[in-house]
Amino acid sequence: MGLAQKFLALGILAFIMVLIPTSLYFGSVFAEIRVAKREEAAIDAVVALNRAVQFTQTHRGLSASALNGNEALAARRPAMRDKVVQAMDMVETQLKGIAATEQVMVLWSDARKRWASLEPSVAGGQLKAPESTRLHTQLIASLLILNEELLSESGLSRDPQPATYSLIQASLINLPAMAENLGIMRAQGVGFLTQGNLPTEGRATLQALKKRVLELQGEMGRNLRRTAGDSAIMKAALAGPADTSRASVEKALALAELALMGAVEINHPAPAYFDEFTRTIDGLYEFNGLAMGSLHHALDERVNSLQRTQYLVVALLLLGMGIALALAVTFIRSITGPVADAVAVAKAVADGDLTATVQVRGNNELGQLMQAMADMQGHLARVVMRVRQGSESVATASAEIAQGNNDLSARTESQASALEETAASMEELSSTV
Repeated sequence: MGLAQKFLALGILAFIMVLIPTSLYFGSVFAEIRVAKREEAAIDAVVALNRAVQFTQTHRGLSASALNGNEALAARRPAMRDKVVQAMDMVETQLKGIAATEQVMVLWSDARKRWASLEPSVAGGQLKAPESTRLHTQLIASLLILNEELLSESGLSRDPQPATYSLIQASLINLPAMAENLGIMRAQGVGFLTQGNLPTEGRATLQALKKRVLELQGEMGRNLRRTAGDSAIMKAALAGPADTSRASVEKALALAELALMGAVEINHPAPAYFDEFTRTIDGLYEFNGLAMGSLHHALDERVNSLQRTQYLVVALLLLGMGIALALAVTFIRSITGPVADAVAVAKAVADGDLTATVQVRGNNELGQLMQAMADMQGHLARVVMRVRQGSESVATASAEIAQGNNDLSARTESQASALEETAASMEELSSTV
């Protein structure tokens, strides 16, 4: 593998190492967003269910009054019956809209059957007031169980944020339970006032209901204080209405004490008692609407915050990957370029070319390598030059020696010729003599 391929393999390995934790992070964020959206989608169904509970509670009080012979309150019952039916139709629409589970739909179907059986019996006067109150209370209890199941299924009862969790506990668990106890006090109290008689067991029941209302009010107040401590926005939106609701509950309980539990004579007007408790209970549900608005806003903001964080992380990842890619290309070029130059110089030297230009860039290891190549090339060039100069000197000396030998040979030949001539002359002289 070449250097570029090796760097590419390292880059792929680094990308995989970054991809794994990034995938886990985005998976976690997507899960949080899905939970928040599921909770948000369930809020409308919960609000519709609470409205059905509210109207059913009011219908319970009016039914008890009508069956006890209070004509003024009996005249209000048909209109409230219509509101209950409309509210139940809305609940069914909302449950289908959020694709509620089979268990939730079974509970809802049971509640509608209870209502379908109860209302005609009340309208036909087939029930006595205590029996009507008992059946209404059972119906409302089934609706509250449905509310609990819906909160669990949607994740609202397990919300991970402290502020919203405390708000859900206060407005969707404590408040409905407190309103139900006040509703029972309304229904039974109206019956006692219409009859003008409060039996001992009835007084004990009202006192127990009052105690439970105070307990739930304390739990609700503590949860709202936790909510306010964790969220300044929710504190500003809900602090005033919460104080108003608390004062209204205290006023209704004071009326029950004055008109029934502490009264010597049971002669307080039943409609006035009914209207005071109704204003209190309706005020609680109005506060519940405000709380659901704050919850809706908080869940929206949570989803938006998670999405903004996602976008920021993606942007930073893309920026980091771009910078890393640019640096990788720069580093690869800064390494492979000098290495390629060094290879070219080495090949040129191996081919006997000592004139190649060696470019030295920087003073890092590759720069030092190129400098060493340049020094090696220079030293080799000088060595070759000295060898060449020595060879030329040897060649000149050899030529001079050869020339001297030639001259010596010529002189020797000349002398030999002279000797031969001398010998011939001597022979000729000898012959003459």
